[in-house]
Amino acid sequence: MARKKEIETAENTVEEKTIQRYELSFSKQAFISSKTYKSYRDLLETILENGKSYTKSEVNELIDNYLKGKVR
Repeated sequence: MARKKEIETAENTVEEKTIQRYELSFSKQAFISSKTYKSYRDLLETILENGKSYTKSEVNELIDNYLKGKVR
C-alpha cells in the first residue's frame, strides 16, 4: 500500500512539472487605467514602455523592484 502511494506521488510530481502556466499580457495603457493599479499610475507611466505588453506578475515585480530601490 505504501508503494502505491509513493508511485502516485511521483506521478503527480511529474504532472505538476509539465504543466505550463500562461498569463495574459496587457498594454501600458491597460495597466494605467486599471482600478487595481490606481495608486501606482504615475509610477507605471514612468517605468512601463509604450508599445510593450506586460503580464501582471511582471508589472508587480517592476513595482516591487522600484519601491525597494535605493534612494540617491
